[in-house]
Amino acid sequence: MKAATVGENGVVIADVDVPQPKPNEVLVKVRACGLNRADLMVASGLAHGRAGGVGTV
Repeated sequence: MKAATVGENGVVIADVDVPQPKPNEVLVKVRACGLNRADLMVASGLAHGRAGGVGTV
């Protein structure tokens, strides 16, 4: 699957393995999503705020 990952170089679209949900979790199929400029600035460290980590929706 494709995932937008946040790393040292900002946001990168990468191929990742499909996660396996644990008990009491669900896997949601997303058909489209978007990032606005503010999201990209925070992810690259150029704006106030902090990019979310694993589990952030």
